[in-house]
Amino acid sequence: MGFSGSVTITPPSSPPLPGPDSSRESNRRLAQITQYARQLASSPDVIDDKAQNQLDEVGLSTYDIVVISQIIGFIGFQARVVAIFQALLGHPVRWLPGHHIQPQTLPASHAAWVPLLPVVELRYASAHQLESLSRWQAEPALEALTPVLCHEPSLLDLTGEILLNTREAIPLTSPALSAAVELLTRSPDRFSAAQFTPLTDQGLPGEHAIMLLTRSAFDGWLNRLKVAFGKEE
Repeated sequence: MGFSGSVTITPPSSPPLPGPDSSRESNRRLAQITQYARQLASSPDVIDDKAQNQLDEVGLSTYDIVVISQIIGFIGFQARVVAIFQALLGHPVRWLPGHHIQPQTLPASHAAWVPLLPVVELRYASAHQLESLSRWQAEPALEALTPVLCHEPSLLDLTGEILLNTREAIPLTSPALSAAVELLTRSPDRFSAAQFTPLTDQGLPGEHAIMLLTRSAFDGWLNRLKVAFGKEE
């Protein structure tokens, strides 16, 4: 992959806290947001109830958490799409001495997921929220997340449009695809033509291969949102 540096996530600014310890509390808030962003981006498997509660303790609202998590999820999705096209073009992976990126892992999903963040209450929902809720709950991939994502309906609408544009026309399962998806998920910085070429060598059109891999990247985005907003039972 042709990245020569790391992505820096800058947390959104928050209003100053009242009182003599406002500077110390603001620094604590910034440190907590930064730690959470780094964990959700690179080590989502370590996110637990404690990490989620700490965001509430430093004054983040449900809306704040939804927006921050959407930004982190989209950046991860975008980085993987870039990696896919660089592999398609045959760009070499560039290793940076002393710069090792840990493989990223997502919790295995085998159980029912439930939200921990409050969902949008219908009696207080805006017309836009109600419209987005009705539209995107009909999509199986977004059904569970929609009541939480609807706190920011504009971002939910954009997420849904990306979903519609990443549908794979013909599902495919093969060892080459499984290996490509696993590396793209865990170590997008190492994804290259060595993983992409076997897909086209087995007769898969390049456009279809791109679509399948892009959908796996989108699924990773949704999985991060599930880690951020709730838990499995």
